[in-house]
Amino acid sequence: MAQLPICQHCHTEWTYKDTVGSLFRLQCSYCGKKNHFSRQFRWREPIFFLLVMGINFFILPILNISFILKILIISLILFMYIATLPFGLKLTKEEEPYF
Repeated sequence: MAQLPICQHCHTEWTYKDTVGSLFRLQCSYCGKKNHFSRQFRWREPIFFLLVMGINFFILPILNISFILKILIISLILFMYIATLPFGLKLTKEEEPYF
């Protein structure tokens, strides 16, 4: 089962609202300390980008649908990604290098 992130300083599990609210600054609303994305979590971004580009450039042209519908499909995929982002978020105390 997907779990919401846990602050690596005070070990408090964040709520969905807290996670979405601090998604870009990653500051714990309980202890006020800054957390960082884990290396494992940051690898989701390029995979998601490649998935969206593959859908946009290979699958949608085959379907022969209108441009507006293509934008709606890509927007829906982006919305679903952002809505489910807090459930897979892994945090660390210190920033980790990519490699």
